[in-house]
Amino acid sequence: MKTQHVLKRARWPIAIAFALLVTNAFSAASWADEPKKTDDWEFAVNPYVWFLFLDGDITVKGQTQRASAKFGDIFQDINFAVMVEAEARKGRVGGFVNTIFGALGDDKTVQGVKLDVSVDLLYVGFGAYYRLGPWALEDAPGDEGATLTVDPYVGGRYTYIDTKVDVVGIETIKDNVDWIDPILGVRTLWDLSERWSIDAAADIGGFGAGSDFTWHAFGLIGYRFNLFGERDARVLVGYRALYQDYEKGSGASKFEWDVTVHGPVLTLNIEF
Repeated sequence: MKTQHVLKRARWPIAIAFALLVTNAFSAASWADEPKKTDDWEFAVNPYVWFLFLDGDITVKGQTQRASAKFGDIFQDINFAVMVEAEARKGRVGGFVNTIFGALGDDKTVQGVKLDVSVDLLYVGFGAYYRLGPWALEDAPGDEGATLTVDPYVGGRYTYIDTKVDVVGIETIKDNVDWIDPILGVRTLWDLSERWSIDAAADIGGFGAGSDFTWHAFGLIGYRFNLFGERDARVLVGYRALYQDYEKGSGASKFEWDVTVHGPVLTLNIEF
């Protein structure tokens, strides 16, 4: 419960930090030239691997369990996982969909009682953004062609969690929930040279409409290379984190998901 209280106290600092991220991004753009214009459709597909760490408190049917698992623990029990993001943009207006699906299972024996545990987890993030820039970063180190692009976005994140705990020979406990969090965010794209780039983004949401509060952030370093055409692909590595505080029901029917999912990310970005 200590982590839960710390995260709840940190909500306003996180919101303030998010506002500072937006302010700094626009401050950096103040050095810039007039933005370039393009009216062609542009698409991108980003399959990726997220090496998960899990930390928080999970309550199912009124029973609270501490969740703390490293990627190695999760990987041993994973049955199936898909992680992919797709994006489309025409001119300055674009949209994105980001999907993560995982089916996990674990068999264990506690005090002589065999437990079969399974969890199906689905995240679908979606939204629309308005592109500002690119602007030339005249004071940036490296190549003179360095630019900054800022994408403020609004959208939502759908979460579905299906849990099943089979106490073999005694009882089976099942529960599933789903909800949608509205989100507000900003993404910054720093093209440092023809090859190297940095992507960073953050959003906050929930606001009691779904989760009581949620935040998400990532930072990635990318290297551009030729795949199907000239410099049409990037490989990116970095770190990603997602926190959600969702609660439903009370007493014996209570469900609570107060969890941070975080870890290193490896992404392949393909543009066409």
